Amino acid sequence: MEPEPSSLDMEKSIANVAGASHDDSHAQNLSSPISAPGGRLARLNTKIESLAGLEARGITRVLPEERHAPSLAGYFQIALLWFSADLTANVIAVGLLGPLVFQLGFVDSCLTAAFGSFAGCLFLAYMGIWGAQSGNRTMIVARYFMGYWPSKIACFLNIVVNVGYGAINCIIGGQVLSAVSGGSMSIVVGIIIVALVSLVVAVFGLGVFYIYERWAWLPSLIVLSVLVGSAGPNFDTSIQSVGNPATISANRLSFFSLCLSVTATWAGAVSDYYVYYPETTTRWKVFLMTLLGSSMSTAFSLLLGVGLASGIATTPNWSTAYDTSSGALIVAGYGGLGGFGRFCGVIVALGVIANQILGTYSAALGFQVLGRYGKVVPRYVWVCVVVTIYFVCSIAGRNNLFEIFENFLALMGYWVTIFISIVLEEHLIFRRRLGFDWTAWEDPKRLPIGIAALIAFLVGWAGAIVGMSQLWYVGPLAKMGISVMLPSWDASLGLATRDTNVLNQMQTGYPRFFIHRTIKKLAGHIVERFGDIDGDGSSVDARSTTEREDGSKNKTVAMLFPCGKHVLQCAEFLKPQASTSRRVITLRLGLASECLELDWVDWAKAEFYAVLFPSDLFPLAKSFWQHTGFGVSSRYAEFCLEQICKLEVQAWMDFSSSEQLWKICANDVQNEAVDPRRKRLSGASVEGTTDQKTKYLLRQRISELASTSECHLDASDVYLFSSGMGAISTVAEALPAIKRSNESHAMVSYGFLYVDIFKVLSKVFGFETTLYGHTTVSELDSLESQLEAGHRICALFCEFPGNPLLRSPDLHRVRQLADKYDFIIICDDTVGTFVNIDLMPYVDVVCTSLSKMFSGACNVLGGSVVLNPCGKYYQALRMVMSTQFVDAFSPLDAVVMEANSRDFVSRMNRANASAEMVCEILEKHPAVAKIYYPKGSSTQELYDSCKRSGAGYGYLLSVQFVTPASAIRFFNALDVAKGPGFGMNFTLAAPYTLLAHYGEREWAAQYGVTEHLVRITVGLEAPDELAGKIKAALVSISQFLSGDGTVTLTSKI
Repeated sequence: MEPEPSSLDMEKSIANVAGASHDDSHAQNLSSPISAPGGRLARLNTKIESLAGLEARGITRVLPEERHAPSLAGYFQIALLWFSADLTANVIAVGLLGPLVFQLGFVDSCLTAAFGSFAGCLFLAYMGIWGAQSGNRTMIVARYFMGYWPSKIACFLNIVVNVGYGAINCIIGGQVLSAVSGGSMSIVVGIIIVALVSLVVAVFGLGVFYIYERWAWLPSLIVLSVLVGSAGPNFDTSIQSVGNPATISANRLSFFSLCLSVTATWAGAVSDYYVYYPETTTRWKVFLMTLLGSSMSTAFSLLLGVGLASGIATTPNWSTAYDTSSGALIVAGYGGLGGFGRFCGVIVALGVIANQILGTYSAALGFQVLGRYGKVVPRYVWVCVVVTIYFVCSIAGRNNLFEIFENFLALMGYWVTIFISIVLEEHLIFRRRLGFDWTAWEDPKRLPIGIAALIAFLVGWAGAIVGMSQLWYVGPLAKMGISVMLPSWDASLGLATRDTNVLNQMQTGYPRFFIHRTIKKLAGHIVERFGDIDGDGSSVDARSTTEREDGSKNKTVAMLFPCGKHVLQCAEFLKPQASTSRRVITLRLGLASECLELDWVDWAKAEFYAVLFPSDLFPLAKSFWQHTGFGVSSRYAEFCLEQICKLEVQAWMDFSSSEQLWKICANDVQNEAVDPRRKRLSGASVEGTTDQKTKYLLRQRISELASTSECHLDASDVYLFSSGMGAISTVAEALPAIKRSNESHAMVSYGFLYVDIFKVLSKVFGFETTLYGHTTVSELDSLESQLEAGHRICALFCEFPGNPLLRSPDLHRVRQLADKYDFIIICDDTVGTFVNIDLMPYVDVVCTSLSKMFSGACNVLGGSVVLNPCGKYYQALRMVMSTQFVDAFSPLDAVVMEANSRDFVSRMNRANASAEMVCEILEKHPAVAKIYYPKGSSTQELYDSCKRSGAGYGYLLSVQFVTPASAIRFFNALDVAKGPGFGMNFTLAAPYTLLAHYGEREWAAQYGVTEHLVRITVGLEAPDELAGKIKAALVSISQFLSGDGTVTLTSKI
């Protein structure tokens, strides 16, 4: 058993490890120069490395006889080092992300941060045991686990993480110093101060920074404790997590991984600081002291960040400070302490240096580990290089700190977790009995080759890439969302006004408004690969670049569709703008003939169509895509993109010429008339195949939901589409074929319908469409007068109830008019749903957007048309649909839709109850002028006439506030998801008029759709949780209203 050293011995031990004394052998080694090139540079290097206190050693192994004697104080030094390193502002800033970015509640954020950081500390502490055991730096030790050459990958990533943290620390320190000065000092000046101090300490090495770390924790702990006392009363412990259970779980996991990364990323460096400890150092003591120091300080800092973030919504000066920077928010926490508070802010800013110098030191060693040429460059030179790199990066990224945190930290968490897993397996399984020869540290022949470790590392990265969702990359498992988070009123306004600051941050959006990046990529490949088309001896250059009138270049772009019918409709829509110099060309693409031996369902799924046109026609083509809903889905495009090398153009048509016929390309040796496998121009499913069975399940499910005891439907009455608007567009297109050619094809839009319904009727298909937008009795009187006077209409379109004003049309009277004057009734029940309402006694066709609550998961588009078998026009509709319907619903999307919709009824019932509760809370608040919801509205009686027994009033409601300022403040403070779309499993709020009618606000206001209308789609959160969020948002209104009725905006995009 080791004798306990005296206090004097402990002081000597600390002095030894710090390099404070140079009269013993190990201290002499700290300052003895390593071999370097000869000449003047060698003499200069020797002189520099002979400076008192400067560590000359690089990555050379520290031999057992060169190390200091064991001491109790040495163990305490380990704990103090990590306690100082993580008791810093950069760790506090990570804590802010829980409530602000991942929308987690206070308790969720605290627990996730505590457990995540502790898990990361376990990684850190484990890797710390190797320094004293081996005398080697961490990335040298990695050679024993990953192999000599593969370990260089880990070394490179370790350099990246340390340089990245260096940039983050500089930015945080600069922000705090700038905020302390009241903005008179630039963030850049603060960055320079942090970088220079870190440079000096890291250049001198372990001896100096051990002394620094021994005491740096004390002032940091004092000023952060003061911050807790000053800011703590404003912490809002009542905030709750936003989203449905699946969303909350995903956000917890994301925040957990970030908190884990805060400490786990030190695993690639920790042994660098223990190499002068003796071989007899007890491993469990090193593990315990590392764990103790890092876990306590990290948890304290993260929880402090969570607390500050929780108070932003209810503390005006914090919100204003946060709009400036996260560093300013920390300084704002000292509000009321005057000069002493500013002094504390300076200490917080300088505190990041304790974290900075460790990473700078290790990154410099990493450059030496990378190769033999790096090894001969002195360590202090590499320190200067590292500081220069992260100084430049911090200057460039000083305005994007949260984006750096979200993406950089997550990226680093991926590789460290994989690295630790490999080390654990190698240590505990393969080398448990063999041990290590630490003298072989630079001999590739005596070190493992590392093939197995390299494969494991790459496989782990492949798994991470598949699921990651970062600013610069979104994996295939993360990129199928159909909405986008717009966290503030300003962000929604930015989208409406096409603000590039908002658009550049959007990674996705609602698919009909925001063309998915996968679809864009596939379209680009089509233009690039198939711009020159040979067929029948003709050559079509679809990639020709023309010049616009303003002299700018007009390149060719493409729009993609899943079936031939829709691509021809788009081309016809563009045809009036086409000419011989502005060509509009359609392509049919499929697998090459030699690939036809593949499963023909797979081949069929890979067939699609493209229309190529000059880029100045893109807005027109985009309007067709948006209004009709006929475009390809992202899953469909992804599948085709995977087959891009096997695809060929099978036929093309030039809409710029007088002859508009499909021209079969020469390489299409087997056309659809010869090979039955090519008989799929429309994308229809094959009977008996898996995709057909999946679609049958969906159709059967919908028919059962729509059926009643008086009117039974079966699957043949249901048609599936790639979107809700695709369903409505198809019905609208079929109407002229149902009515006799000499009859009017005029349409009526009864109620303020969804914006694209009116536009697809009038602008795309050119029907004469009359809008009766108030859904009133007087409007029906007016319509009846027109009909009595001889005016004839083909069909009436309506919603039950309407979106966004939730008024219910008088379907009983509409049915009477339809029977008397012979027109078809098409009703959209997306808001009402099959679960709540029975429309079969009144309508001929029911159209539904399955993307909404039927799916609920916000990850797939789909639509349906249900024909009423009891209706007057049933047989005519069936006949037309049998000839005109094309199945463009991707089997890949059908599988997702089927799985999502299995619990539709139970979800709908929960959302019904929660929506009523939300209305009851809102209607009691004086800032609320009116609530639009079927229950309690002037048209409730009409809704009740169609309501199923025991059903509810739906999941959608809209709120009009007394003042615009109240609406803005409520929306910004409401702690739920925000963005376009509705009918999700999570609560979603949107400033409806901004997103749907920004360019026609005055027109929309005529129908009661005011500019500051807030629409809320209620999800599946626990009722108490959702009620708390609504009440908190209402409370915030009065807190932020000023005397003149304006509001101080605190939103941040």
